[in-house]
Amino acid sequence: MSTNMDFDDEEVLAYYITLMKSLAMRLDNESIKFFFIQHPEPSFPLYIEATKFFSHRDHMVRATVRTITLQVYKIEDQPMRRFVLRHAAESYFSQLAYHLQDLWLRLDAAAAKATGEDNLSQVQRENELQQDLQIYLSDVFELGIEELNEVLADRLLNAAILPVLLAGLTTSSSHRVGGAARTLAPHVSLFLVRQVLDTFHCPVLLEPMAQALLWSSVPAALAY
Repeated sequence: MSTNMDFDDEEVLAYYITLMKSLAMRLDNESIKFFFIQHPEPSFPLYIEATKFFSHRDHMVRATVRTITLQVYKIEDQPMRRFVLRHAAESYFSQLAYHLQDLWLRLDAAAAKATGEDNLSQVQRENELQQDLQIYLSDVFELGIEELNEVLADRLLNAAILPVLLAGLTTSSSHRVGGAARTLAPHVSLFLVRQVLDTFHCPVLLEPMAQALLWSSVPAALAY
């Protein structure tokens, strides 16, 4: 799984991802010992290598990565779950949250330029990308793994929802980095807030978000 390959070659990548998915779909509490290595130090190449492609441009690659990770999260092997939780806390869930932030900003930018049919098509494409990611994140929450849910909610709130999504609805919504807007237009924020509330059903995410909707401004520590 960790062998260096030419992933710029789409055929090589397709075979590699298909192989990983095939292996992941065979994972259970018994077979996990062949993939998760505990000694001399914990290692889980199948999972780690798959997550590297979480934002790949190809939809089928992204979908396969999401299938693999969801399959892994279902396995009730405690040493493996501790390893996955640590990786999620240190890397993967933060990457997902910042990727969602980026997709929201891209949707906002596309909406600001939407003056013709071609521009509207771009808005639709950007909306589909961020909505697809939201659905995957909701699928993770719906597995009901408390420790994973707490970490994922924390990363989403602090990297995407509070500083970008909800900041667009507050009175101090003009935070900028290097002159570039890092919040959303109010109408885009409202559109996305509705999507988030429709997509997610996990209290550990929605309750802090609901409280934040009552703020008059985003705390300085969370604002760009």
